[in-house]
Amino acid sequence: LAHALKSPLQVLLQHGNDSGDETITTQSGRMRQIIDRELRQARLAGSAHAGQRFVPATDIPDLVEILSSLYRDKALVVDTEIDAPGRVSLDQEDMLELLGNLLDNAAKWATGRILVTATTAGEESFSITVEDDGPGTDPSVTRELPARGARFDETTPGYGLGLSIVCDIVGLYGGQVTFGRSDRLGGFCARAQLPIRSTPARPDNARR
Repeated sequence: LAHALKSPLQVLLQHGNDSGDETITTQSGRMRQIIDRELRQARLAGSAHAGQRFVPATDIPDLVEILSSLYRDKALVVDTEIDAPGRVSLDQEDMLELLGNLLDNAAKWATGRILVTATTAGEESFSITVEDDGPGTDPSVTRELPARGARFDETTPGYGLGLSIVCDIVGLYGGQVTFGRSDRLGGFCARAQLPIRSTPARPDNARR
């Protein structure tokens, strides 16, 4: 059912973006995030093994292209700096969802530029950083962002689940996520670091 709903919801979301209807954009976006979350939980519950491997050099540009299409009205410039091996031992779907949520959040707030940096530390860890040139946020607020639905400006349309989902994914891998201000672009900065050779933990209800 979740798979069947994803395509029509994406059409509704695009229609909301094109027409400027904030109600359609907000509600269809929220539904899409919930569905994505349920699909991930179902997949992790069904198998303790990671699926297809993440390939930063191709997977990241593909996501950037999708983002540029969804936010074409903002004419964003998205730069990438990728220093990672051809294939990283992390589940591709998990990494695409993680990065997709970070990019979507950055696109909402960016004035014109986004920077995506992906690096590895030997064979031990992989880190992804997404920065933008938007207004950023006060450091005292960043600790609240992982909470489900938390947003630091209620005047901007959005569904607030993205950063919470990022924290969920990173937590499944036993990694760390930090939010702050970008030194390079001046706006918001989100960084996720994950151990490379790690299998995501299965939800508690999957063990029963």
